[in-house]
Amino acid sequence: MKRIFRLSALMFLFAFSVITISACGGGEEVNETTAPVTEPAVQTQTWGNITLAVPEGYELHGGSMLDEKDPNGLFLQMTGQATNYFSINVVDNDDIAENSIETTRDVNSADDASVTVGSTEWKGVAYNSSGVDCFHMYGKVGGKTVLVMCAGNSYQSDVAKGVLESITIS
Repeated sequence: MKRIFRLSALMFLFAFSVITISACGGGEEVNETTAPVTEPAVQTQTWGNITLAVPEGYELHGGSMLDEKDPNGLFLQMTGQATNYFSINVVDNDDIAENSIETTRDVNSADDASVTVGSTEWKGVAYNSSGVDCFHMYGKVGGKTVLVMCAGNSYQSDVAKGVLESITIS
């Protein structure tokens, strides 16, 4: 029963993220920004191959949208808010990440965006969906390509920078 509920919740998140992404519209050009992270995270957690700081008010859900046991994917979701989440996945190479971001760009008329947080340069797109800030970016962490999709935070927010800077891959 718990497995069915968890799978249903993950499918809801997937469906909502597709709707959020498809509803996003373009805007002004986004410029590169480099800034220090100032928002403290409350605890470090690990799922599979990914370790990161989980901000206060967020819950970590392990696995990818298609496989709840996938050690290379996880969701951070703000408690009680389906529209505020991070989807983090380790992918095989930059081409996979770039193709995923290109789809987001095409569907949403999203703007190119990049930011350096810590020692990692994150590249991708930023957009807004019905007043909700979204971004879809990738970067190299420990030599691995990490793809991040977020709704509910700008890539320039302290929360997003805190999450991005804290990601480590084993």
